[in-house]
Amino acid sequence: MAGTRWALFLLLSATSVGIPQQSSVPAPADSVQSPQPTDQDHPALSHRPSPSPAQGQIKLDVLVTDAAGRPVAGLQQGDFTLLDDKKPQPILFFRGADGSIGQGAAEPPVEVILLIDATNNSIRNVAFERDQIAKFLRQNGGRLAQPLTLMIFSERGVQVGPRPSTDGSLVAQELDKSGATMHTVQRSGGYDAIERVELSLKTLRSIVAVEAPKPGRKMLIWIGPGWPMLENPGYRASDATQRALFNAIVETTRTLREARITVYNVNQLDPSSTAFAGFYKGFLNGVPSPRQAESGDLSLPVFAIHSGGLVLNTPGDLVSQLNRCVTEAKAYYTLGFDPLKADHTDEYHELEVKISKPGMKVRTNAGYYGEPAFRP
Repeated sequence: MAGTRWALFLLLSATSVGIPQQSSVPAPADSVQSPQPTDQDHPALSHRPSPSPAQGQIKLDVLVTDAAGRPVAGLQQGDFTLLDDKKPQPILFFRGADGSIGQGAAEPPVEVILLIDATNNSIRNVAFERDQIAKFLRQNGGRLAQPLTLMIFSERGVQVGPRPSTDGSLVAQELDKSGATMHTVQRSGGYDAIERVELSLKTLRSIVAVEAPKPGRKMLIWIGPGWPMLENPGYRASDATQRALFNAIVETTRTLREARITVYNVNQLDPSSTAFAGFYKGFLNGVPSPRQAESGDLSLPVFAIHSGGLVLNTPGDLVSQLNRCVTEAKAYYTLGFDPLKADHTDEYHELEVKISKPGMKVRTNAGYYGEPAFRP
């Protein structure tokens, strides 16, 4: 039975969904449903959302913080060392950016996407989060440091407010209006864990598809615990299921990086769930092959850390936690390099960026999947 449910989950989550929007930004043409390729062994589990593109120069958005966690500006290319599988690589592109003002049309100010997850959260938590988010939006006289888009994710899909705005009071008004249409999925009936995972992963893919064509860096702040991890020690996934999990990991890792989306997972914990707050940490190692793929590798906090973002899952002042996330948009660096030659498709490479200045920390993408050179 478990294998059948996994097959259903992976079949459904392989297709993407469009985002119903109130703004004028259209969902991509292929965001409704893509045809399923056939496979003589197991068509549902062998689905790959899209073929890997030809590998060119890889660019990474890199955040450097001081001992107090504040973004550091003014660093030079010589201050950085980039390691690909622990081997230093030449930095072929370098740019430091002020994320608050941007650098013209090609590098606009960092866009903040604030997503309220009503699908994987309790009614009590969502009510608290709405109140705290309204305070966040209205602070400083409603003047936001970054252009912000509000999204509300429920079983009905994703409601998207007007195009990115720095008018926090206006965004707060949109949040107030959304109260009548927000629904929280009841975990005791209607939707169980697999359905919520399906909805969540399709929503993430749809957000990436809509944001990818836009220039510049984006910060996706996903408010809520994230979707279930579906880890069961009594279940041994089949080879086909692990291959499908691996394909989803590869695809999500690549598309988040190419869309320049850094994920932040901010979660106001229920007291009863604090024992599981750090469970995701067991899945932070890279996944080099299908045989090492587990459902926990597809969890929201893992994607957040691997994209160079943060996981903030402690109870407290949500306003200050949101301010901490948005502050990280103020200064960042973009580094470009040529990937190492790959011997096979989806070859995992660990990434690390080091800084020569003492007392500073660096966050960026944890790795990438290399593709061999095309041979006609």
